[in-house]
Amino acid sequence: MGTRHSIMDLSEVPDTVLLHVLSFVNEKDLLLRCSLVCKTWKQLIDSQTLWKTKCERAGYYSSKWLPFPPDDFKKYFFQNPYKRNLIQNPRALDKFNHWKIVKNGGDRFVVENKPSGSHPLEKFTDIKGPYKCWVTSYGMCEKHQTIDLLKEGCSPEVLDKIKPEIQVSEWYAARFDCKMEYHIKVKLLDAESKELDKWSFSDEKPAGRDWFQVEHIFTTYPEGLRYIKFQHKGKDRQFWAGHYGSKFTNASVRFNLQQRSVNAVSTPQVSRSRYSSSSSEPEYDQWYEEDSEEDEGAAL
Repeated sequence: MGTRHSIMDLSEVPDTVLLHVLSFVNEKDLLLRCSLVCKTWKQLIDSQTLWKTKCERAGYYSSKWLPFPPDDFKKYFFQNPYKRNLIQNPRALDKFNHWKIVKNGGDRFVVENKPSGSHPLEKFTDIKGPYKCWVTSYGMCEKHQTIDLLKEGCSPEVLDKIKPEIQVSEWYAARFDCKMEYHIKVKLLDAESKELDKWSFSDEKPAGRDWFQVEHIFTTYPEGLRYIKFQHKGKDRQFWAGHYGSKFTNASVRFNLQQRSVNAVSTPQVSRSRYSSSSSEPEYDQWYEEDSEEDEGAAL
């Protein structure tokens, strides 16, 4: 005679237990499957308690480093503004989408599926996932992207009171057969697009296959930050037809809420070595004086 198994009546399970169990379910199944089981489950899945738990477990939220809790933990979980790269299309996988090209000199920007004439980026960093790179020509090629921090899910209280560190970085390279130049500038802007702070870096490289990383951390900045403008440009130094100029990829803008540097980093890192940007910044600014007022106002 076979053993009879009773089916557990889920209506008898306390809500606290159900919440705990559901908090381990991935978000796609929660919304598309579990929320359809019954009204009770849907109410629990829509609750702030469940999504706060998921935020804490994923490392997106802690009252220790974020004393201003989000108004909507569910929305905050999916936006995750303080734990991800805020640059959209940072690796050229979507060609030039989310970027505004302001100069397209020579034979214009192109996207390479693999870095032609350079080593693979994997040789220099443990990059995760696929990537492509933008490549410049013999005329200056320049583009930018502006991040709307409130739209990305950041809180005005966090931006104005906590003022978390902002880490920006990118990888760039030359080709084995052509000299190149590369420039980057990052601006912190207020709600009216007025500049609160900025950092810039310029570099020229001889022919070579290596990749270099430039990195900077904004450790202090005035109250009122609402936008971050990320600009980069480059060209080759030998005026060759085609695409022999600097190439760049893996652009990044990230907040660091959990740790503030004891020794503030105010200089860029290039291949793990730090160089003062003071000598190169005036040269970069001189190039940017050529930009029109209309371009400066296009940050938004």
